[in-house]
Amino acid sequence: MLSREPYEGCAFPVVRRVTFGIVLGNNIRAKPSVAAANIAAFVQRVNEMAPKVKCFILSPESSRVYSHSTGHYLDDLVTQLFQLVKQAVFERPEAFLSFQELKLDGVCNLASIRHSTQYRSNVFELLIRRNASTLESLDIVATITENAPSIIQDASGASVSYPRLNTLCLRHCATDSDVPLPVFKNAVPFPILRCLSVLCAYPFGDDVLFRGNSATLERLTMVLETPTAVMLRRHRVFTAESHQRLQRVDVRCSEDLVPDTFTTAAEALQFISGIGRRASVRETNLEMVGPDLEWIPMSVGNYACVQVLTLPCVKLSIWGTIELIKSLPLLADLGSMLPDAGPLRCSSAVDSLLEHTILAQCPMGLRFRRWRLFDSEDEIVTENSLKRVLALAVACPNFWCATTQFTKGEQLSQMAERVAALELFKPHALRLQRFRFLN
Repeated sequence: MLSREPYEGCAFPVVRRVTFGIVLGNNIRAKPSVAAANIAAFVQRVNEMAPKVKCFILSPESSRVYSHSTGHYLDDLVTQLFQLVKQAVFERPEAFLSFQELKLDGVCNLASIRHSTQYRSNVFELLIRRNASTLESLDIVATITENAPSIIQDASGASVSYPRLNTLCLRHCATDSDVPLPVFKNAVPFPILRCLSVLCAYPFGDDVLFRGNSATLERLTMVLETPTAVMLRRHRVFTAESHQRLQRVDVRCSEDLVPDTFTTAAEALQFISGIGRRASVRETNLEMVGPDLEWIPMSVGNYACVQVLTLPCVKLSIWGTIELIKSLPLLADLGSMLPDAGPLRCSSAVDSLLEHTILAQCPMGLRFRRWRLFDSEDEIVTENSLKRVLALAVACPNFWCATTQFTKGEQLSQMAERVAALELFKPHALRLQRFRFLN
């Protein structure tokens, strides 16, 4: 097919990633030799058209009914394709389970694998372990009782090591409180890991993901729940002397993700602050989603290392926002709902209060640069709300933009221009000329 119009003569010398939507029909059963020859010719033509391709993304058509023998040809196709590249991405891998006799035994020496299904498949478990010695990046969906343990040990119980793996991402683990978390006492599977992302409930009962990489880990992203925090303390994973190359920490605490073991705000802040005090850490991000947010405003200096804070379900008063910024001297980026208009509805009363509180405290929050406002589609932005944002822009000299999700940035900027022209802000006109609302 690739030798005919419109592909005849085409070449893509700079293409690095190619996606294949695979559909194999039943007609290949009639002439298997022809099908095999076509696969070889197809792979050769792909190599000629995109000689610098590094990654193949396979996305099979799952709604198709396949023949019993189709798996042979898919196996040949995938094996030959992956002999050309080092990076494999399996989109909707559950569709591959429709193919009988799919083995992928010939797919070796991969540097990167990504797949995204919660269906357990020995094919993908074996594929990962077979390539363990060469993998540099692994991104998978892992379930506590199935996929996650399979990357740590094989069916016989022997430990699997990934001597080159520097990036590991586990996604969407399904929690089951009735199933004990697996423990691996002596395994050290990831000795040179640099980037670890656990975007789900931590799927192990011990510190197996952190073993041996204290000197190499540079970036940590994880969902924090109470049992995980307890486990990390029990195993003394983050001591004062450990992880001296860690540069960025992202922690998310979400009642939706881990409803039974939702971490309190105090636990999350204690955890991220303990890690963030390292001299090597350049950025700490904390996202809190849930009801336990009564810690605002915080006592000054307790959590001074937090640089990015996201509170998507919290409607802070402007006074709470001020205390928050003053309490976090390194805070550069804040996400929260639009500031509450508060009990004061009279414009003159609001002006007087702003003048004697925020504007009188200039300057403050010298690191603060951006406020991400989580507005809703039906939110009505009032003049008094904008006054509060602009007053904060005056008080924080480097605060240059506020972003919104639904309200048009251009519309808000026009409203802000009118508010900035009020008598209250005239002494600060030059400063407010640099401030912007963006989407």
